Amino acid sequence: MFTCGQKGSADQMKTALEKIANHVGTIYGQDISTEIMTKKRVVINKPEYSEQAKQDHAAETNRIKAQLERKKKALQARDTVLEQLMQDEDPITSSDAAIKRSDVLTEIEDIDHQISNPKPIELKGPEKDQHEVKQKTHKKRVKDLDTHRGQAFNMIKGQCMPSITEKMKHEPDYDKIMKSADPLELMELIGRIILAQGSDNCPFETAYDQQKQLLDFQQNLLSNDQWAERFNMKVDVGAAIGMKWSHPALLEYVAQDAH
Repeated sequence: MFTCGQKGSADQMKTALEKIANHVGTIYGQDISTEIMTKKRVVINKPEYSEQAKQDHAAETNRIKAQLERKKKALQARDTVLEQLMQDEDPITSSDAAIKRSDVLTEIEDIDHQISNPKPIELKGPEKDQHEVKQKTHKKRVKDLDTHRGQAFNMIKGQCMPSITEKMKHEPDYDKIMKSADPLELMELIGRIILAQGSDNCPFETAYDQQKQLLDFQQNLLSNDQWAERFNMKVDVGAAIGMKWSHPALLEYVAQDAH
């Protein structure tokens, strides 16, 4: 569960998130589990074409472009002639040239459009079938992840104790987060509350408490792994609330020594 105002709330938050990530991973799959564990949005890239397909398409595109450029050059030469004929004193000749020139200019515009918008890659045979399968898989993963985000959002929200739920309601972005149903934004809000970074908390007191907890922390009877995990959690807590551990005097000393 997520709670606040108690000793070890931050450690409990980390444990709760790990259990939720494992649980949703078992039910919904790795994508949403990874998103919760890393607290970073998973980007599912579209399937790529093979290098051979890209090379063949580039060669064909260049061939077609060369043909279009030659045709465009010929049309431009014809346009020059028609433009001169439009100045002819004979109204019939001038009118006929204007009509023909309009058609020529339209063809030139069409050629420019074709050059600027080459045809997409077109696969054939087994390679086409394989790529279509990859595209369907990609679309399904994207759709499923979007659905699973909403389900994970409700699961995380359901693990919040009343103490933290009430504090969340007083945050300015609470309504926006509830409407978005984004688990990452909800986790960030929960983290702010648990780490005493709500809008009604004193930042000086928060920073002092977190720094003191880290500097006073000792291994004692903890194993190396237990100590490292808890120590890193306290470092993460400090980073989450914007604490810095560097000192200008030491930075200057190192800079002078290195340069």
